[in-house]
This record gives sequence, structure tokens and C-alpha cells, in this order.
Amino acid sequence: MGDAEDRITRLEEAVAHQLKTIEELSDQLAEQWKIVEQTRVKLERLTERFLRAVCI
Repeated sequence: MGDAEDRITRLEEAVAHQLKTIEELSDQLAEQWKIVEQTRVKLERLTERFLRAVCI
């Protein structure tokens, strides 16, 4: 029964590691999404300024 218990322990450790990795990746993705959104807003503002300057 020791081999089965060892295998279960290794599987549990692997799952815990994967869950931690998924959580870290999710946090990074959320942070990157904020940056993308900020960049989109800046681009929109610059586009508006450019179009106003061209029309004058």
C-alpha cells in the first residue's frame, strides 16, 4: 500500500503546484489586461487629438 500512497502524495503535490501556477498566471493575465486597457484609452485620446489637429 506504500507505493499507492506515495503515488497519491505525488499527484496531490502536482495538483497543488498546478493550482498555484494557474493562480499566478491568472493574476498576470489580469494585470496585462489592465495595461492593454490603459493603452487602448491612451491611443483613443491620441487619435482624437490627431484628428482635431488635422481638421484645423
